[in-house]
Amino acid sequence: MSKFGKFLATIGIGGAEVDTVLEKDEYAVGEVIQGEIRISGGKVAQKVDAITVILATCYFHDDRKYTCELQKIKVVATTIIEANEKKEIPFQLTVPLQTPITFGRKSVWVQTKLDVKDAVDPVDTDYIAVKPNKLIGSTVSALEKIGFRISEISNKAVNRHKAIQTPFVQEIEFTAYSTNFSDKIKELEIYFNPISDNEIDVYVEVDRRMSGIGGMLADAMDIDNEALMRLRFTTDDIPNIVRKFEEFLQRI
Repeated sequence: MSKFGKFLATIGIGGAEVDTVLEKDEYAVGEVIQGEIRISGGKVAQKVDAITVILATCYFHDDRKYTCELQKIKVVATTIIEANEKKEIPFQLTVPLQTPITFGRKSVWVQTKLDVKDAVDPVDTDYIAVKPNKLIGSTVSALEKIGFRISEISNKAVNRHKAIQTPFVQEIEFTAYSTNFSDKIKELEIYFNPISDNEIDVYVEVDRRMSGIGGMLADAMDIDNEALMRLRFTTDDIPNIVRKFEEFLQRI
């Protein structure tokens, strides 16, 4: 191959290409993603310093968008991709418990990257849907059963502390529509901090509804009527999560 051909490969023309094939496009938190990296060599041989697979999502802070790598593995350290060569490399990647759940639009993706020496790095991106495990799913379902409806979902930045392993949390906002709670609660927001497959902390921020002249003054003066509380559930609590949430909200 001419020097010109090698030059074109360095700018991504006629170079190696990568395509990642996943066994499916929907996974539960804690589940293992199994896939295959398919590499097609270009018109010249190229040295690949590393092949990495990343599970990522995005979050927002001060109207800016950031990317967070939830999981990252190096599949291959160094290899040579010959001209027109075909390579297939299997891999496994675990979906961490902190991965945001999919409610509508997919916001989590698997990205495969070839680190090619002195060239444009070939990249392939595949979005996946993420299902809750039984404990997280039961918590969301419990709130819906007692009269709350999901109104907004977003990944928001948080100050780092030991309990939370990511720079963000997935905040789920609920609006009260049941008469049991709509007279005292405007809305509530929750986010999860999974401790293990069988245990979870649920942080609940309740926006209380104030009545009468006090409520009018609070709204006018923008007084904060929100309180942040923590509940801890285990898989043993699943049959009783509805009752526990009702008792919790009735005490507010």
